Amino acid sequence: LGTTELTEGPGDHSVVRGMRLAADQLNRERPAGRRPFGVRAPRPAPGRGWSSQVAAAAWLRDDSAVVAVVGPTGSDAVLNDAPV
Repeated sequence: LGTTELTEGPGDHSVVRGMRLAADQLNRERPAGRRPFGVRAPRPAPGRGWSSQVAAAAWLRDDSAVVAVVGPTGSDAVLNDAPV
């Protein structure tokens, strides 16, 4: 499960906490032998940040190990970066 929310602000930590709780629940219910769920944030190259949360979400979307992306959750981040 990918998220763009790990370092954004105090309110966003609840998003990450919810994702971790969801991953824990999914892992308890998953069939034996299936890969476990985890929470992943995009890792920019050293010394470089992401130009936007939308760019970070696109990086996660393109990672074949990520099955779902949560974020950006703030509408300003999306409206400022991508036409809706």
